[in-house]
Amino acid sequence: MSKRRQNRKKASDSEKIDLPENLVKVIHTYFPKLGAWLSDIPDPRQPHKITYDLAVLLWLGILLFFFENRRHSKFKLFNWG
Repeated sequence: MSKRRQNRKKASDSEKIDLPENLVKVIHTYFPKLGAWLSDIPDPRQPHKITYDLAVLLWLGILLFFFENRRHSKFKLFNWG
């Protein structure tokens, strides 16, 4: 690998953005009560079959929505066909 390529790789590694952390900060900034709202949603599941809290599953759904949209929008930007 050439020196130029190694330097470019090192620079990009140092400039990495912690996307999940920044996304959580943005959500908490614009929707400070979102966690409380999600916790207030009644859980229609059978209590003895519940493994994960409904609020946790809803948070995962929100995060997956953001990451999937980011991945697909990136693909659409570079796919001109």
